[in-house]
Amino acid sequence: MIKKKTKSPKPKDAPLTEEEYDEMVSEESLRREQEGYFQHFNQFSKEELIQMLIEFQETEQKLYAWLMSEKKMGGLVAYGGGLASIKDELDRLRRERSLKVNNRRVGRQKQAVLDAATTDKAKALGVDDFYGLLCEAITVLEKNPQIKKAHPTEAKAIREIIVDLLFEPNRSRHTFDRNVWVGVVARNVKSNHIGTAKNSLKKKH
Repeated sequence: MIKKKTKSPKPKDAPLTEEEYDEMVSEESLRREQEGYFQHFNQFSKEELIQMLIEFQETEQKLYAWLMSEKKMGGLVAYGGGLASIKDELDRLRRERSLKVNNRRVGRQKQAVLDAATTDKAKALGVDDFYGLLCEAITVLEKNPQIKKAHPTEAKAIREIIVDLLFEPNRSRHTFDRNVWVGVVARNVKSNHIGTAKNSLKKKH
């Protein structure tokens, strides 16, 4: 009688760490939020979206003009200062939006974050280009989607690729063993850094 070969049971996945769980929840929440925006705005045509934007800007301008006229006529005082607080808040929002637009145009805010990260983080990893390394790891992941399936989160997969890259000869000024590299990368490569690197890659493409 021929004995049938029995398949060995698949090893159980290691339990998620608190950081991995938080990252997985964060990624899923961001994905659902983006899907919600897409579903909402996809129901409108391009012309309708442009018209909505125009109407919003016109309404804001009319409200601002009305508040200014009320202030000149003393109407704001008559309302017990309630409208004054509305006007102040509107002024603040207008300044805040203008500042964000300017920051996006000149890239000051992003550049400041980039410079800060590429200084300390690059030193910790022993490389000259912190975000260049992250972009390379993201590109490797995009070309090898099976790597992502082997990890609980995309960030975890990217960190593992970075460890592999740093473990290559002449990649880093440091010569750590693999276990040490895992800890160094985990401490220095966060989800927001990966997001910045992704945005950088999108602009290049």
